[in-house]
Amino acid sequence: RVEFESFVYRIQNHFVNLPASELDWGVREALTAMAEYAGVEQAHCFRVHHQGLVVDHTHEWTNHGQPTGLSLLRRVLLDDVFPWAAQRLRRGDGLAIYSVASLAEAATLERALFAREGILSVLLVPMLVRGALVGFLGLASSTKEIQWDNDAVSLLKLAGGNIADAFERQRTENARAQLVSILDATSDFVAMAERGTGRLLYLNQAGRRMIGFTSDEEITQWRLHDIVPPWGH
Repeated sequence: RVEFESFVYRIQNHFVNLPASELDWGVREALTAMAEYAGVEQAHCFRVHHQGLVVDHTHEWTNHGQPTGLSLLRRVLLDDVFPWAAQRLRRGDGLAIYSVASLAEAATLERALFAREGILSVLLVPMLVRGALVGFLGLASSTKEIQWDNDAVSLLKLAGGNIADAFERQRTENARAQLVSILDATSDFVAMAERGTGRLLYLNQAGRRMIGFTSDEEITQWRLHDIVPPWGH
């Protein structure tokens, strides 16, 4: 129990201050640690896009270091590949599959896919952001069937939440950077200020040139009324 709680703590801290630029490394490290802790041969991360319709396999760890066939799943429809699992993942349910060979008829596609990869047991948990499915994690055993315990499920759910939050931070940072690049490219004056106080938060390059600020000069000590004439303000 102490070992498990210590491992959970390490996984949580792993993502707290992880920069967006190091997210790929962070996910791979987490998959490696979880697979080795659970004693399985594979760990996978899938991203889901376009309102939960499209799935990409993005990261994996294998004990032999070679990519699996699952890594080829890129830009495919989630319901074409995982139709049975997708329904449960969208509801926020995890899937602890003891025996792939014993999966029900409704899971024919999943059973065939996992069997081709030599997977005997698999654990899947969803990654959710504000209740929407943005991806899922998986642990897979190819040497024995595993009765997944509550610790393994809890660990994967925790990691899934942390990774989903990190992906969302990355998406937000990328969108912000794209917006800034667009605003900095325009010849119009663009400023952003804090509501209420009027404290400047952003001034594009055209605005800096008009006022006489350098391209990297600190602007947060200025207020909107300092740079906009009274009639404009």
